Amino acid sequence: MRVMRRRVALHAAGIALGLSAVGWLVGACDPSAGTPSAQPSPQTVVIQIQTAAPAASAGQGPGASTGPSQAQPPAQGQAAPRGQPPAGQQPQAGQVQPGQPPAAAQPTVAQGPKGLDLVAAATVEIVAQGTFIDPQFGQLQNVSGAGTGFIISPDGWVLTNNHVVTGAATLQIYVPGRGRPLNARVVATSECSDMALAKLTGTGFPFLTFHDQPPPVGTPIYVAGYPLGEPRHALVSGVLAKADAPGESYWASVDHVLQHDAAAMPGYSGGPVVTADGRVLGVHYAGNRQTSQAFAIGLNVVLPVLEQLKQGKFVD
Repeated sequence: MRVMRRRVALHAAGIALGLSAVGWLVGACDPSAGTPSAQPSPQTVVIQIQTAAPAASAGQGPGASTGPSQAQPPAQGQAAPRGQPPAGQQPQAGQVQPGQPPAAAQPTVAQGPKGLDLVAAATVEIVAQGTFIDPQFGQLQNVSGAGTGFIISPDGWVLTNNHVVTGAATLQIYVPGRGRPLNARVVATSECSDMALAKLTGTGFPFLTFHDQPPPVGTPIYVAGYPLGEPRHALVSGVLAKADAPGESYWASVDHVLQHDAAAMPGYSGGPVVTADGRVLGVHYAGNRQTSQAFAIGLNVVLPVLEQLKQGKFVD
């Protein structure tokens, strides 16, 4: 009789000591400019990790505690133990039952366009009215000119060439998918690096990120832009021919640039040079169609100058 009472007492204690375990959420004219730092991937996957209750050990006999107890629901009219629903009542959706580990959360993946589709969504046409220096035709007075830029942040930072915006009395930016142009202001420029930073009003813009490693020669590349002032986005392909080519011109003084053979016509100035996954390798700024040569400002120049432009500094 004493043995029987002891077993009943142990069984009741096992019911009262049900446990569950939950894991926690684990959560650039100056050639001496520094080397760009690595940039994170946009896509982020956030996963909640939950640990199940410990499994029963092999060889345990009847009556031994194996973690959370699988208690029977109380009879009608009986008070339910703490944490158990009353008899006849079904648990609500998402409610964790005693003795059962919580269901694992589903991973959350960032939505939106990716790769070259993202490039199309984040590449903008820039239309300016004023006096400009065109790389092919020289100084043009009181004219309307068009070039390309690309958005680099969700709050509307736009990177382009200095020769696309310098001299503009008015500046309008056409963002894909928007029915009308958006007004923008030029934050700062670098004449010698042929770079300019503009700012759109608003948030939630699609944006491009920079590549985290220097590209090897022979890398397939794409140049996005709005050639000849056309209102539709275009994309041309090629390969990286030189990773360190001379980039001196009469309108800029970039010491080292990327040379590629994509057929980028006038209007592509300021457009992104990207890889197939949509990450930026450089900013297109010049080309020679007679020799099938085109040039882009590399990230070793772009990134250090960009940090100064964001602070409103005009870089010589």
